[in-house]
Amino acid sequence: MSSGRRPPPRPYRDFFTPFLHRKFTSSALLTLGVCYVEAVWMGQWDIFWQWFPLGKAGLRTLMLFISALSIYILRVAQLHIGLRTTVSPFQTFQKQALSFSTLQTLAWYSFSAWFFCEVYIWSTSVDANLAMVDPGKCVLVYNEGNAICLLWFRAYERARLNERPIYLRTMFLCLAFYQSMVHLYNDYDRVRFPAEQIKDAAATQNHQEITTTLTKLKRSLYPIAQTSLFRIITVSILGPVIYAMLLRSITWNWTYFVARQLFTLPKSAKLTTFPPYVADLIGRFLVQGFLLTFLWEFANTTFALFAAQEPLKKGQPLTNDSSDPNGSLLAGLRAKKEVPKVMIFKYFHLGLADF
Repeated sequence: MSSGRRPPPRPYRDFFTPFLHRKFTSSALLTLGVCYVEAVWMGQWDIFWQWFPLGKAGLRTLMLFISALSIYILRVAQLHIGLRTTVSPFQTFQKQALSFSTLQTLAWYSFSAWFFCEVYIWSTSVDANLAMVDPGKCVLVYNEGNAICLLWFRAYERARLNERPIYLRTMFLCLAFYQSMVHLYNDYDRVRFPAEQIKDAAATQNHQEITTTLTKLKRSLYPIAQTSLFRIITVSILGPVIYAMLLRSITWNWTYFVARQLFTLPKSAKLTTFPPYVADLIGRFLVQGFLLTFLWEFANTTFALFAAQEPLKKGQPLTNDSSDPNGSLLAGLRAKKEVPKVMIFKYFHLGLADF
């Protein structure tokens, strides 16, 4: 015999969590496409294998996606809605300077930059001279007096630590530090609901947005490229000065300690008089740093746009599949997390809940 009690409504998180997963997957797939384009650009010239997705291009794409995935992990971990309770962005920056979120931001951006740099070094040819250790040059000697030429190799230089990859890695870490400061100062972790998502009566009835997310993303590509170019030029100008004055000796000694565990190197190694400021190395950092910054900004923009979408499924409220839609919404209002609560309030703003 039935007790007559209605079963409790399904929790709102049962509907909201898959919604977030779909948005995360959509933004990640778009970012994966950018990783593929950059992987093709990064590869050595070959009319077929440079772009073939089942070869090195595909492997580089997946490895570059790890750099982008680091940013997505950061955004999910620090996601929040609404302005911080400070009077200015600068005061917000001061308040957050020594917080855990700041350390987490620096850590994820540094990992992303380091991994991107390693993928690039792995993708270059031997002529780029970006190996950790320079094994020394060899001389080819011929004995022309014999019918069969005798040849042997004589190394006239001992293996030594190569400063070129040290400089390149340090510049990428400087870029990560700069991007982290911009991320914190501009509060990238905040989800912004754009004004153009407000609907008129006809659009509300049909559940159609004025501007689609993909259209907004397309319009953002040029500003993203401009921003990326400005930041990489800034780091390319200031980075060498910081490297020469503060970081050169530290990075050299640390890399030398690691290299001694892997290679046979002399017990003492001295820095050269001048840092390796050569045109090809500066040019490599400009190009690859721009690609990395563009990837960061694209990942941040796609995540922000998809996270700001209204909580709908095929134009209908997420809870339409529930036996008690309004009960699920009311249960969600009691959630401890900020994001589900705010999304539920958007229902009432749009007039989607039937009360």
